[in-house]
Amino acid sequence: MLPEYPKASLGGIPEEILVNIATRLRYNRDALAKLCRTDKRCRRIAEAVLYECIGPWHSNDHEEAHAISRWPALATNVRACSYDFDSKLEKESDRDAYIDVLENAHNIQDLKWSDGYFRFKQREMAYRRTCLDFLYKTVALFNKAVNQPFGAHNRFKQLKNIEIAVHSLPDGQRFPMETLSSLFQLPSLTSLCLQGLNQVKPLRNWTVPPSTSPIRKLGLWSDLMDITAITQIIASIKTLETFEYNYSQILWEPSGTEDDQSSTPPKHSWKLLGQAMCQHRDCLNNLLLVPICFPRFPSSKRDQGVLGSFADFSKLKQMHVPFEALFHADASEDDLLTYLPEQLETFTTRVLSKDTNTIISCLSMMESLWRHRHDRYIDLSFHFTRVRGSHLRKSPHLFEALKLLHASDVQNYVKVDFETFSLYHVLEPDLLEESSEEEEEQGED
Repeated sequence: MLPEYPKASLGGIPEEILVNIATRLRYNRDALAKLCRTDKRCRRIAEAVLYECIGPWHSNDHEEAHAISRWPALATNVRACSYDFDSKLEKESDRDAYIDVLENAHNIQDLKWSDGYFRFKQREMAYRRTCLDFLYKTVALFNKAVNQPFGAHNRFKQLKNIEIAVHSLPDGQRFPMETLSSLFQLPSLTSLCLQGLNQVKPLRNWTVPPSTSPIRKLGLWSDLMDITAITQIIASIKTLETFEYNYSQILWEPSGTEDDQSSTPPKHSWKLLGQAMCQHRDCLNNLLLVPICFPRFPSSKRDQGVLGSFADFSKLKQMHVPFEALFHADASEDDLLTYLPEQLETFTTRVLSKDTNTIISCLSMMESLWRHRHDRYIDLSFHFTRVRGSHLRKSPHLFEALKLLHASDVQNYVKVDFETFSLYHVLEPDLLEESSEEEEEQGED
């Protein structure tokens, strides 16, 4: 029976308005399900929204994944998928459903995979192996897409972004970087972030030819990786625009077993990394290097060299690098000017040293850079992560240097922070004394 006023029914609503309604109901799964049961047009629009994002981050269970497993045609609507082992993937049927989603989601653009690190550490070893097996099944689909370019299987022609976080592998096991080589060969992939990988030796079976990967943004976070392996990966990329590298020693286990990869300290060199980046001097736009280091790490006292000059990087606009990775200890205050490109818009550095001369040298460089910026605005941030209030009491030279900095106009434009005090403390001795007393109390605790 037709409604008395057709334009007042769903069938009479223009499609663009109906799409807007369905989009606003994105997180109301029941309402979208009811919309699917009205007519063909509403069903098509509602299904496009309902199955656009698959994963526990978008709903409380895995109903959408199981629905696609039963009716693979629904997978044409999938644009994003997330696997999260924090969200109850204990059942094999749930994991198989997500594999079915990936096999049939030919239009997928975004994939996130996480082993649920924060809760996963407490789980039994058998479940850790289940996580590893599931990851291998996922990567096998990418291997098939690259090695068999023809056929009805998913070739991931529209996949643009992949994020994989692997922290809690079974003891003595690792996920080899070579296994992920197919990701670098996916034709449409432009952004790849890998987190928690152990690659303590150079890559032996790296199948990606030099300057062929289409990836433009590469993130390596909390990874324990050999510097040669990193340079091999960078050399495989044709046009690298953003490089984010968290050089972390957190995963290193000094008491690990002989077979445990995390017990082997990988080699690191800022010099080799800087040389590898020169391949992308004409395209690199954003460079982020964040080291997390510990004095007990075997290679912490070795000479790791410096990155070298970035003056000829014609498109580099944002830099976040450690101070010690840029300069030798005997660097002069004008070196910072010659190491940075003219078009740089943002420069952030962390000074890990507690040496007074190094800190004073860094302050001189900072002021020199600001004075010679040629009336061009540049966002500067200097973080002295290990300088406490007690250092100022013990070093009159550092105290005087900070007083001069506070008196100048530089501190109005440059962000400078320390671990337990600010530049304001320099002019307020009482506040500085309180800061030092708090440090002593924390040391006693």
